[in-house]
Amino acid sequence: MKKFGLLAIALIAVFALFRLSEKGAGIQVACIGDSNTLGHGLFPKAWFSYPSRLQSLLGSDYEVHNYGQAGATVSRPSADQYSKGLKFEESISRDHEYFIFMLGTNDSKDFSDDFFGEYQSLIEKYNVSSEDKVILCTPPTAFSDGWGIDKGLVSTSIYVKIVELAEEKGYKLLDVNHIMNTAIFFQDDGIHFNDDGANHLANLLKKTLFD
Repeated sequence: MKKFGLLAIALIAVFALFRLSEKGAGIQVACIGDSNTLGHGLFPKAWFSYPSRLQSLLGSDYEVHNYGQAGATVSRPSADQYSKGLKFEESISRDHEYFIFMLGTNDSKDFSDDFFGEYQSLIEKYNVSSEDKVILCTPPTAFSDGWGIDKGLVSTSIYVKIVELAEEKGYKLLDVNHIMNTAIFFQDDGIHFNDDGANHLANLLKKTLFD
């Protein structure tokens, strides 16, 4: 039964993309993040990542773009900094009406005091027409220290900075860290969403931003 459900989601996603190609670009939605946005461990990513699930939920009037970059950080000064990557360049090459940001997990590897300012600077690089068309997602709870991630920092200092940024700038906030604080949504590594997690997040985003 579960396999049938996944197949149905995949077929809906393909149909939605086909409809988009027929009628031209819909309302543009940018999903900006790290490997959890990219869909690490989900196969195929093009069908089962949370941006793909969101595309299926929103239908052919929208065009959801996956700008996830594995290992991406907000402020850690390295080649992994999102604003230095190819996905960033791709994401600013077109105009979007809605923006979904979910970053911060990888910043726990080497947390910087500049995190708040760097995140604000990243968002300001995009042509945001209205603050209420931006969702800031708190980073998912880390259930392990795999991949060099400090699970404590993810849910404390980094979490607090993102909440403060959303409140100060008037962005919508989706508290993924608390709402999805259960291991049933994650793969065995305790870091990346499984199928259920990606699907649940897509539904939360639809309700937060589009309902």
